[in-house]
Amino acid sequence: MVSRNDMQLATIESRIYKPEYDVNTGCYKDKCPYLPYQRNCIRYDCECGSNSYFDSRVKYKSHIQSKMHKRWLSYTHLKNVEKDKEIKRLNKELRISKQQNNKQKKIIAKLRKELIESRKKNKEKKY
Repeated sequence: MVSRNDMQLATIESRIYKPEYDVNTGCYKDKCPYLPYQRNCIRYDCECGSNSYFDSRVKYKSHIQSKMHKRWLSYTHLKNVEKDKEIKRLNKELRISKQQNNKQKKIIAKLRKELIESRKKNKEKKY
């Protein structure tokens, strides 16, 4: 017999479900996180306010058809569109800054190499 102290609860891996932002339409769309016939699916918790979760493709499809989820998707996420645009703009600026930084590093490396070569030539001229 196993005593109660030896028994452990199983941990359930859970993630928060977030719909994908469609750049072309400018709104969020549901995308199933599971493959067809996938086994041992990870549990997803949805923040739509219904305190619901899903851990299979069938439960996911059922959940996204609920009125609460549809309302959450259409109204709540409209506020996040501006944030997403700002994030994309900042990411673009970051990418450009990194490219400029890499160019500057190359220029510095080239100038250092030239400086070292000119110092060597100056030493040779002195002797």
